Amino acid sequence: MNSLATRLLILISLFPICSWASDLSSIERQNDKLVGKIHYQKWFFDVYDAELFTTDGKFDWDKPFLLRISYLRNLSGQSIVSQTIKEISLQHPSLTKTEKQDYKKIFSGMIPDVKKGDILYGYMSDEGYAYIYSGNNELLGEIKDKKLSTYFFEIWLSDDTSSPEHSRRLRGL
Repeated sequence: MNSLATRLLILISLFPICSWASDLSSIERQNDKLVGKIHYQKWFFDVYDAELFTTDGKFDWDKPFLLRISYLRNLSGQSIVSQTIKEISLQHPSLTKTEKQDYKKIFSGMIPDVKKGDILYGYMSDEGYAYIYSGNNELLGEIKDKKLSTYFFEIWLSDDTSSPEHSRRLRGL
């Protein structure tokens, strides 16, 4: 076998290892220390419970983390996306209309309708990219834009969020 064929064979054999790294169950095993949790209500309606996990139980934007959201009511994906864009826009008022439309398209392609009892996970990798998973370990989408990945998680984890008390509790402060 020539050296190019050998290299290709080795590269192909590594693919299962690479895909294992993005598997939700392995992410959960690595990020298993609870940092904080919240119960979110709007107008006396229970909306979701959220929990933040890291490898060491301490939140740091520069380290991987896992956000688990357990929905307590039925919500359309469209309403979740609209609220996501609204929250990002409140924290980043200089966003252009085009950026907001682009972000809406990205999130519309990965955020599903949820029913009471459904769980969604958001994972921030050490590279600064966001991944959204369903509760049954299905990768729903990837955000390979570090700025947008941060904007997404700032909804829950920024001091400038619409619910700073929840943010502080999630971050263990």
